[in-house]
Amino acid sequence: IIKTRSADGQYYQALTSCGSGWIPAADIAICKDRAEWLDAWNTDNVLVVYADKIYTEDFKTGQEVADYVAYSGKFLDNQSDHVVQPTQTLYFNNHKVTVNEWSREKMGAIEAMGAEVETIDENDMNHYVCADVEMEGNKVCTIFLKSSTEVSFAADVQEIASTMAVLDERGSAKASDNIRSYWAGKTKKVYKNLFGEDKGLTWGVYKWGIGADYNDLYDIESKVDYQFPVLLHYTHFDSEEETLEDVRARLKEADKMGRTTELTLQTMNDDTGNVVYRILNGEYDEYLNQLADILVTEKIPVLFRPFNEMNGDWCAYSAYHTSRDTDIFVELYKYIFELFRARGADAYTIWIWNPNERSFPNYKWNNEYNYYPGDEYVDVIGITGYNNGTYYEGETWRTFDEIYEPLYSKTVKNYDKPIMITEFACSNAGGDKEAWVKDMFRSIGKYDKIKVAVWWDGIDLDENGEVARSYRLEDEDVVKVFKRFLKQYK
Repeated sequence: IIKTRSADGQYYQALTSCGSGWIPAADIAICKDRAEWLDAWNTDNVLVVYADKIYTEDFKTGQEVADYVAYSGKFLDNQSDHVVQPTQTLYFNNHKVTVNEWSREKMGAIEAMGAEVETIDENDMNHYVCADVEMEGNKVCTIFLKSSTEVSFAADVQEIASTMAVLDERGSAKASDNIRSYWAGKTKKVYKNLFGEDKGLTWGVYKWGIGADYNDLYDIESKVDYQFPVLLHYTHFDSEEETLEDVRARLKEADKMGRTTELTLQTMNDDTGNVVYRILNGEYDEYLNQLADILVTEKIPVLFRPFNEMNGDWCAYSAYHTSRDTDIFVELYKYIFELFRARGADAYTIWIWNPNERSFPNYKWNNEYNYYPGDEYVDVIGITGYNNGTYYEGETWRTFDEIYEPLYSKTVKNYDKPIMITEFACSNAGGDKEAWVKDMFRSIGKYDKIKVAVWWDGIDLDENGEVARSYRLEDEDVVKVFKRFLKQYK
């Protein structure tokens, strides 16, 4: 960890696992990312310093530091994947410091992303320490360190915490928009038709319970007198309800109808631990290769949305479940990207990166920007925000503008990519759904960088299996509103 620099710039005061001291600047490689770090790792006679993350949280009324520490560390309950050391509570400089140390098995796939090293496992930083330092005024500073080898962090944490300074917030993940040279002509056409600067809004739909014959889709399209150009579909690792041949048939049928599929890839945890670690160890390569080969063989472009809403704790691939380490998601995303590229499927894949509207938990270590994989891996920014209604205690009824005005402003400010509402809807519970939909249609046009909007026609069930939130177009008056406003998009 670099602590300070001499006035003449010739020396740095550095903190390492071996101690601290002044080191000539010429003997230090300060790395801004993993690629530079790996290059430096293979350089003789250079001290490699890998500075990771420091976050500060300022809690408002009703929130406590203890809740933050406990909630952020829930992943440690998963001791199938993590070797957890006893929690330590330290006190120095009048600060209470909660220290957690853990490790996981090394994942070879993390270093396989272009790293030219003979033993790819050795560089995976699979040893962690997290120190939550309680500050005055109900604030906490989190120090997050990683190492590729097993070391004792105790001295490091004390040294850092005793000389802490608050850092500026990290910058936004600004990117740039382009037509990919490696896309097939058909893919370029889909992208231009949906996301071209001169294009208006295109509508899509997800129909809950839809069969491979699309009869339920035809039913809803008949009601609203509109054919949706974009169809949302979900596929899962280890799905018992759908094989990859089912996915192939669905993509072919949609393509035959002249529709574009928004293909969402998700996964869930199971009794053997977190699936993300197993994906990065190559255990699902066969599935991913077969999925990529379907796109190549059938020559069908898709809007590919892997692991959406990653900043939500309900997702197995959120850092909330994977060592509180957002880098693992980034490597997961890149891993699939590079695997698709190796199979030639990148010619038919428009990549959508899609955080949730709000981060859960809403802590800085879980901020969406920490999950951004890089400009070259993203073609479209997906945004998602629902009016969930008021079925559950603490929920509020929100208008379309209350959801999308701040979300749109944030997205336009931080990303220079086309924007797509990958899924959204309004619940029946707690308000006037018909009025909400009318207001939505009247408002959505002012967000001109949103090029596609997909209505999620499904339901959420409560713990008893009862419908908690119905987003379906089942009310006759709501259907009439859709029919009326969709005329302008024909």
